[in-house]
Amino acid sequence: MIICFAYGSVCSPLLANLYLNEVDKMLEKAKEVTRNGPYTNLEYARFADDLVVLVSGHPRQEKLLGQVYKRLMEELAKLEVEVNAEKTGVVDLTKDESFSFLR
Repeated sequence: MIICFAYGSVCSPLLANLYLNEVDKMLEKAKEVTRNGPYTNLEYARFADDLVVLVSGHPRQEKLLGQVYKRLMEELAKLEVEVNAEKTGVVDLTKDESFSFLR
């Protein structure tokens, strides 16, 4: 499963690298907490103001997608970051869906 976020603003790429540090910390912690031995159930990539969160599609991790989404939205709300709804979505790669990063 993937959660794609895009933030949108002319100056957001510069500000994102300064401002979204707490989001990176939260996602790094979530990544470690959900680790299962050598396997990660969560991974993410952020480039400036674009973010992709990858969540394991394993049935045991079914609740993880909702938990990560909720926690991420809480963190962004604390920072008063508005998410671009048109560029945000959940994609299920197990169903041959696809997404475009950095669009």
